[in-house]
Amino acid sequence: MAWSRRCGFGVERAGLQLLLPAAAYEFTIRDPANVVALFFFMFVAIAASALAARTRSQTDSARREARTTAELYAFSRKIAGVVDLYDLLWIVRHPSGASAECRKSSF
Repeated sequence: MAWSRRCGFGVERAGLQLLLPAAAYEFTIRDPANVVALFFFMFVAIAASALAARTRSQTDSARREARTTAELYAFSRKIAGVVDLYDLLWIVRHPSGASAECRKSSF
């Protein structure tokens, strides 16, 4: 029984050595004080990544809001130039220059 376990373990280990290449490099920390520095640098890297992601999402949001505001100003300029009620109804019914949200709605 013990021999079959040893043989099975040896076969599995040999199979893994064939499938996985030998490690070319090692990661060792010789000075225990450097462990603290390693974790500190990892913390700073994670914090910087989170700040960059937040900044990117805020930038995307600001761009969307600026585009929506510009479309609303353009639409208000069209409405301000209306003299007749039928022209106003046509502008509201056919939002060619209105925002994408207005295009999705149906009248």
